[in-house]
Amino acid sequence: MSGPRQFMSSGCTISSCRRAAARFRRRNGGSKPENPHGVEINSGVLYRAVITIPSQVPVGTYTAETFLIDRHKVIAAATRDIQINKSGFERTIAIAARRHRFLYGLACVFLSLGLGWAAAAAFRRRF
Repeated sequence: MSGPRQFMSSGCTISSCRRAAARFRRRNGGSKPENPHGVEINSGVLYRAVITIPSQVPVGTYTAETFLIDRHKVIAAATRDIQINKSGFERTIAIAARRHRFLYGLACVFLSLGLGWAAAAAFRRRF
C-alpha cells in the first residue's frame, strides 16, 4: 500500500491525524487533556465517554470519530453522529420565538425600550 492509510470514510489519514495532534499540543502548551474517568468500558465491548461541550456550539448534527490506540498506533476507528439540541430555558425561548414570531418581536422591542429607559434613569446626571 503506497501513501498514507485511510481510516473508514472520515478522510483522516495517519499524517493528517498526527499534524492535528501536534497543532493541539502546541495550542495547549504541550499537554493533553486527561480525564481518568472520561471513558468507561462496559462488558469489554461497549464504552461510554463523557465530554463537556461549550455552550457556543451551534445546534445540529455532528460526527464523532473514536479511535482505539495501542502503542501509539490506531488499531480501530468508529464514527457516530451526535445530535446537539437546546434545553431548558433557552429551548423554551427558541420555541416561543419560532411559534409566535410577531409577539416575540414585540416583546423584544418593548424589553429594549424598557431597559434603555431604566439605564437612562439610573445613570442620569443630577445637577
